[in-house]
Amino acid sequence: YPPAISIHDYLTRIEYWSRCSNDVLIMALIYIDRLIKRKNAMINMHTVHRFVLIAIMEAAKFQDDIHYDNKTYAQIGGIELSDLNKLETH
Repeated sequence: YPPAISIHDYLTRIEYWSRCSNDVLIMALIYIDRLIKRKNAMINMHTVHRFVLIAIMEAAKFQDDIHYDNKTYAQIGGIELSDLNKLETH
């Protein structure tokens, strides 16, 4: 089943709790676009929340001088740390 939270509310939640910059949000969109174009990633209602979370987390690590660790992003995103770590390595 897809997550009960809408993608809009999920993005709002991540932006609020992670305090990421607007540049990070734009970079996350670019990352997702590249995944779709280069790796034929299947983004659908079951996967979009995880793609958004990992893209924002990676963009924050690259762009922002101060960012949270994986444990905090897992808490913000409502997923297990082990799942987030697996997503990051793929």
